Amino acid sequence: MLGTIRIAYLNIDPRGSSLSRQPSRNIDLGEGSSSWASIRHLSNEERDQIDLQARVILTRCSDRIKDMEALEKRTSFLIGA
Repeated sequence: MLGTIRIAYLNIDPRGSSLSRQPSRNIDLGEGSSSWASIRHLSNEERDQIDLQARVILTRCSDRIKDMEALEKRTSFLIGA
């Protein structure tokens, strides 16, 4: 999904300022990539929303990796004991 909206995310064309008159979209990173195909411009608020959701996802991934590492250490300790 992030690859799909990369161009829109990076597009900071000042002519896209007419977006401020458009209703705000609810950005959901869980949606299918086809729903992002038509998006060409993002508002600063939408970029912030994407940043926040991506940060949450990355934090969850990091926490899961730490949990898996801890489990692996406990398992290897029990097997080696």
